[in-house]
Amino acid sequence: MSKARLYAAAFGIGLIVVLLQLASGGRFTVSVIELVLMLMVATPFLILAAGGIRDRLPWLTGLALTAAIWGWLLLLPARMSGAERETAGAGYALLLLGAPLLISVACIAAYAVGRRSP
Repeated sequence: MSKARLYAAAFGIGLIVVLLQLASGGRFTVSVIELVLMLMVATPFLILAAGGIRDRLPWLTGLALTAAIWGWLLLLPARMSGAERETAGAGYALLLLGAPLLISVACIAAYAVGRRSP
């Protein structure tokens, strides 16, 4: 797979997550926040694409963690009451910022493990 296709896959994953988030909220207007969110979701995959990593293990690890972590993070506000949403601002923001880092580290670790195994 060429690097261009890897980059397209990375942005596609980010786009899918943002579209699912928009659909779950019942709105379909895209703002700068959604574009930043798309880049945050795509970051681990952009790192893999930039490194030219084509192995399946890191990509599948990233997909699994993206589905689990971003699914939980994006659905969390829908399950909170108004008062909970107001007080969860800083902690929620830290979780959003930390998710790409956590997923990126896991992808790179999966790549390293895949390279060591025969």
